[in-house]
Amino acid sequence: MNCGTIQVCSGEPLPLPSSVLVTPIPDDSRYAYAVVNHRRVIVQPSSRKVIRVIE
Repeated sequence: MNCGTIQVCSGEPLPLPSSVLVTPIPDDSRYAYAVVNHRRVIVQPSSRKVIRVIE
């Protein structure tokens, strides 16, 4: 789908594009966060895969 936005869906996570800023979480270097389509997401930094969407 080419809709001009990044899709965050359930199922197999896809890596975020390199154009998305991923910021390490200072208290836990195993995780990072990003803002995708005005939603905060928790990311696995090594793979850039979204592991949780913060509602």
